[in-house]
Amino acid sequence: FPSHDIHEGKGYIVVNNSQKIEVVDPQTCKSLATIDGFVSPRYFLPIKSGKAAVKRVVAALAEHGLTGEVHVLSDSARTAQEAASALGIEVGQIASSLIFKLPDDSPLLIITSGRHRVDTDLVAKNLRIEKLGRVDADYVKEKSGFSIGGVAPIGWVSPATILIDQALNDYEVVWAAAGHPHAVYPTTFAELLECTGATPMIVGD
Repeated sequence: FPSHDIHEGKGYIVVNNSQKIEVVDPQTCKSLATIDGFVSPRYFLPIKSGKAAVKRVVAALAEHGLTGEVHVLSDSARTAQEAASALGIEVGQIASSLIFKLPDDSPLLIITSGRHRVDTDLVAKNLRIEKLGRVDADYVKEKSGFSIGGVAPIGWVSPATILIDQALNDYEVVWAAAGHPHAVYPTTFAELLECTGATPMIVGD
């Protein structure tokens, strides 16, 4: 991805060795504004689709008084392994948001560590139901407000039953999707517990 680009009629230039992106007139190169507060920016990647979803996550972070900032990755974070590779962390530090359907058709969100698969039979047994229902992309979008690959644990548009993988408590910092396949934010097990009201559970080996 480039370190500069033109988006919506304005030029954006990532300033090397800084925490800034300079906004310029693409015709005259005259400075229009400076956007700061980034953590060592390297690329400019405009998030066109899903922008409202990312804003919803940012608003939820502020609402809960969380200090983690949304980071835009140059590589996709659709899978836990992709996100871990892009961030240079262990795959177990990725807090993946997986959605299933309960017998009453309501959504079940499982915030799980990327180091293992969710044992759906185990979770169903713990919830005292026969099985977890599978869902499609339309269901995910309708219930969470996010598209698959960018589902965040916060900022949902409808209520859900939420479980959190106890394995995430093994890490000081974990990373969750922020509403877009290229957007993530840092958080902790304790923060996720508090802001989602999730029930801790062993969800896999």
